[in-house]
Amino acid sequence: MGHEKAARLACGATDDFAFNIADGAVHPRDQVTTICDILGIDAHRLTKRVLGVDLKPFGVEPGKVIKTILA
Repeated sequence: MGHEKAARLACGATDDFAFNIADGAVHPRDQVTTICDILGIDAHRLTKRVLGVDLKPFGVEPGKVIKTILA
């Protein structure tokens, strides 16, 4: 019953101060699409009608599933 090391997932890198993206930038809409894919939800069909407008969780442009996180 010791402390086990948890598996760490890193997708990209930042500078030394964790302020700027150094490698592997991912857009938030791609993160939302990937989370929906993991949960088994088709993010492109998921809409919410607000004031007569169908809104999607990732905005107007479609998101892409991030394959490096799923691998």
